[in-house]
Amino acid sequence: MKIQLLFFIFLGLLFSQDCKDVKALYDEALYLDASEKIKTIDVSSNQECLYLAFDIQFKLEDFNEAKNYLDKLLKLDSDNSEYNQKSKFLEKILQKYKAAKYTLDKIDIDEAISEYKSLLNDNDLSSISIFHSGLATAYKKKDRNSSFSDSLNFDYLDLCVENYKKAHSLNPYKNHDEEILNVAKYLTNLGKNSMKNDELDYSMKYLSKAIEYDSNYPAANFYLGNLYMKIQDYELAIESYRAGLGSKVKTGNYKILYLLGSSYQRLGNLDKAKEFFEYSLNNKSSYTKARFALANVLYSQQNYNDSKDYLLEIIDKESSYIKAYELLVNLFLDTKKYNEAREYSIKGIEINPKSYFLYSQLAFLDNENQQYSQAIENAKEALSLKRNYGPALIALATANVYLCNLVAAEDAFRRAKSYDRRQVSQLQDWAKEHNKTVCKK
Repeated sequence: MKIQLLFFIFLGLLFSQDCKDVKALYDEALYLDASEKIKTIDVSSNQECLYLAFDIQFKLEDFNEAKNYLDKLLKLDSDNSEYNQKSKFLEKILQKYKAAKYTLDKIDIDEAISEYKSLLNDNDLSSISIFHSGLATAYKKKDRNSSFSDSLNFDYLDLCVENYKKAHSLNPYKNHDEEILNVAKYLTNLGKNSMKNDELDYSMKYLSKAIEYDSNYPAANFYLGNLYMKIQDYELAIESYRAGLGSKVKTGNYKILYLLGSSYQRLGNLDKAKEFFEYSLNNKSSYTKARFALANVLYSQQNYNDSKDYLLEIIDKESSYIKAYELLVNLFLDTKKYNEAREYSIKGIEINPKSYFLYSQLAFLDNENQQYSQAIENAKEALSLKRNYGPALIALATANVYLCNLVAAEDAFRRAKSYDRRQVSQLQDWAKEHNKTVCKK
């Protein structure tokens, strides 16, 4: 008997300690932790713990669960005035919310808006987040039904987000912020589609509004960055991409890191461009666009050896990437390695016979080797692929000058003027002198 008594005393102390632990969590406003903890305790016969459990669920606005605990309290003490008062208030919340939601779902949006607004004039109900979120949902439905946001009128969405924010401030445990994010996602999608349709003003307004609602939504910032790239405002593109990446500047999405590098490259900041192309490759080593972009930056910085290594890596792993051949040929031309330039021009053309650039470079190399008839053939091949391509016209004119085909040379020079008038003018002066000293002998 004595042992049994001690055992029950021990259980009581243990039970009491568990409730104290829950109360400590509650007092620190750690309501989710308190809720998880109290669910592990049998509180059915302890009014103090039952009331604590009720209070926790009420704070979390899990009103059905709160009602379960309150019903148990009333069974233990049906005359308790506080319990009865709480029960009436809880019933009021549930009834009023269900009625307003029914109006919104089944009857009329405008009536629901009026109903929610009226309920929020009640001082007791105005502190309950679900009434604010209910009004927010009604405004969102109103926007969808009236297509206001489709015509860039964001009045209803502004009211929607305003009420979701109020709801979130009252109860951060109900994921009201997720609803704000959903609105931002909706507008981002509109912005993305507008950009596809080349409706850039619309796209700008949708994406800007999405970011206004949720500045931390990465996709909105990324698409806005793409839009700024499209209109060639690279500084704002950088700002948007960085905002989307947040703290994940080095480890973020490899495509966004590549676009950031591209923005810096367009601004002439090659060191920063190189940095972000490297970040992109670190996150996805097989991303050929970033590897080529890095090779291009290194080429621009006259770091020819490293640039060449990256380009050869690309050709080795993705032999059809024609841009790698084209840049590699440029690199070999700049370093006066004409044999290698010819080799990779021919290899590139084998991969892609429509590379007018490589045919034009072959024509240049032919002129350097005094193979003027071959230069004319390659230049014409380039021009058949891209009419009035400036470098090919210059190579064609140059070959004809050397062959004393003055009419053909002059025709090519004339067509090349739109490409580089100054260079053509200088070449025409040279052609006249060549004609006098060589062709008229």
